[in-house]
Amino acid sequence: MQNNVGVYKLEFIDKSYYIGQSLHLKSRLKDHYRMLLNGDHHSYKVQNAYIRIGILPTHSIIQYCEGKDLNDIESKYIDLNDPLCLNVKGGGDSNYGINAPNAKYFSTDIEMAFFILVDNPGIKHSYVADFVGIDISTIHDISAGRNRVYTELSTKYPEKYAQLLKMKASNTRGKNTIVLKHTNGNEITLVTGEFSDFCRKHGIQSGNLSKVISGNRKSTCGWSLLEKYENI
Repeated sequence: MQNNVGVYKLEFIDKSYYIGQSLHLKSRLKDHYRMLLNGDHHSYKVQNAYIRIGILPTHSIIQYCEGKDLNDIESKYIDLNDPLCLNVKGGGDSNYGINAPNAKYFSTDIEMAFFILVDNPGIKHSYVADFVGIDISTIHDISAGRNRVYTELSTKYPEKYAQLLKMKASNTRGKNTIVLKHTNGNEITLVTGEFSDFCRKHGIQSGNLSKVISGNRKSTCGWSLLEKYENI
């Protein structure tokens, strides 16, 4: 067994704590302190605790283990009902994020962006992208419920995701936003900069989509305007 693989704990002097796992404990713990000092920790709860307390947390290794056991062991130590726990989700990973083939981001980063959007209605996508370290197009997708990854998130956190989708207008603040509905029942939310790509993918003439958006045409290729938000 490698002595650099395991589950760890960050603990502040007020006893609030964060549980994590890593295949490279030494470098992971260094990353936590670097991010806290730089003010860009991926967990807004941990960063806020540091800002409030002003003293870095101590760290300890809860358990060394094999890589294949990380998820199960981490899950045992995270108690989301504990008010001192700074984790925003239960332990373990899903089949999105880092565990998915060709994954671009860690699952924890995807979920962090998701919870920030839910907890902060009207927050700018650019701020969330910069804070978490995810490109802004992915933040758009999370807020609008697009792609398989976010379908899985909605399955895991159905109430939170329903709450997020109700805020889709405020979550695209600063953008012109439209919601289109197809005759087959599908809906899609688009923000400024995504219209052209949508037209290319669906074989739609951009001029016809513009007419639908402006109200001069009822539909194009089965797509009609459901909602429209301007300069929000």
